[in-house]
Amino acid sequence: MPLVPVAPLAVLRATELRRLARRLQALSALTLHRFAGDETWVGPAALACQNDLATHARLLSCEAERLLAVARRLELNGVVAP
Repeated sequence: MPLVPVAPLAVLRATELRRLARRLQALSALTLHRFAGDETWVGPAALACQNDLATHARLLSCEAERLLAVARRLELNGVVAP
């Protein structure tokens, strides 16, 4: 198997990281907390569910941003950005 130069490999990795980040950012799960409030049901379980969904949405968003940051670093390591 031929060796792949580091720069093209970094570009491929950055592209895949960006694709994954965009998929995370487009998940419908990021908006579920909007549908889990008092309009849906009443009580402490409703609030706990809404809080959990909002927390997980923030975590997914943060991870997507982290993937984009890693993609930028890969490109900065000697690769021309797209």
